[in-house]
Amino acid sequence: MKYDFDRIVDRRGTDSVKWNVSRSMFGSDDVLPMWVADMDFRAPLPVLNAIIERTGEGILGYTMLRESFYEAVADWFRRRFGWKIGKKWTVPSPGVVPAICTAIRAFTEPGDGVVYQPPVYQLFERSIVGMERKPVPNRLVFREREYSIDFDDLEEKLKTAKMMILCSPHNPVGRVWTRGELKVMAGMCAEHDVLLFSDEIHADLVYPGYGHVPAGAAGTAGEKLICAYSIGKTFNLAGLGASYNIIPGKETRKRFEEAQKGHALDTPRVFDGVALEAAYRHGVEWLDELLSYLRENCRMIVDELPKRVPGIKVTMPQATYLLWLDCRDMGMSQQRLERFFASEAGLGLNTGTSFGPGGEGFMRMNVACPRSLLEEALERVSTAWKRLKNGTPPE
Repeated sequence: MKYDFDRIVDRRGTDSVKWNVSRSMFGSDDVLPMWVADMDFRAPLPVLNAIIERTGEGILGYTMLRESFYEAVADWFRRRFGWKIGKKWTVPSPGVVPAICTAIRAFTEPGDGVVYQPPVYQLFERSIVGMERKPVPNRLVFREREYSIDFDDLEEKLKTAKMMILCSPHNPVGRVWTRGELKVMAGMCAEHDVLLFSDEIHADLVYPGYGHVPAGAAGTAGEKLICAYSIGKTFNLAGLGASYNIIPGKETRKRFEEAQKGHALDTPRVFDGVALEAAYRHGVEWLDELLSYLRENCRMIVDELPKRVPGIKVTMPQATYLLWLDCRDMGMSQQRLERFFASEAGLGLNTGTSFGPGGEGFMRMNVACPRSLLEEALERVSTAWKRLKNGTPPE
């Protein structure tokens, strides 16, 4: 490979959330953090150079987005997803979660129902509840080690809802929804006059054999559709934001833009434009090599972890660098499971219950790190499991 994803970057003491809150999160500093969804790889050099060049101008004042920003987005969608988007469809935002909150404010009222599909990214439900709307779970079905949608239940839930938040590809279960599935969901939302907000932040992190289809390209969505994206996950730039929304419908776009402006969320940040343009224009080779590396990381854990701990099952994800560990056969309560990984194995993972109904007995593992850290993680969990089986207390 041209890019060195095996390189260890010491992030301790760098204000990294992932690496510097282990004691408060997991009770010890001696924890290998594999939880929050950012990567332990350096961002593409063209992006870093573009940021350095912008900084070299010496003045970081209020910034506008150039026409080339919108052209870079349109080119990316045409090349990666085969979706030709309209010139005015792109609406920048400071982040995907702020965009979700903006949409909730713009298209629902307090007490209205908002559908989501747990187990799913925690901030969906938190945003719904925090804005005094009613969370309406359309729980995913787990059968034969794959998740699917309960469309009958979804149809009923949409009858009384005002908005649906879709995670596509899905975090944490790693599903890439098919064009047919997306078409049915979008059609249901249009039929019941429900805004469909599709969080597609992991759209670029899809493995060979599974093509991401933007919800807006699946058809039948109607006027009320918002698809949200960011370069944060794709190029490991989560601290920048650099997010945007594709909103084909004129009236929907107008309401969303007015809601953003009303809460002062419509001002671009100084590095958003230069970072996105550099990433989309010059980051493709880095991204393609990253996906190959991540796929092998996933395969390593899928193959090895169940051998080390027979009670764990891991399904190869179709997208993302997040593995959804099925630990139900370990025979532990959720609290005991968390203690096993954090206190005994020294691994900082996300607990499954934080993702809502259906997360019981599961843990989420972030494998976007140099492979040597995965080897260390396997050794830690293997040692902890042997000690547990032998009745030896943890050191």
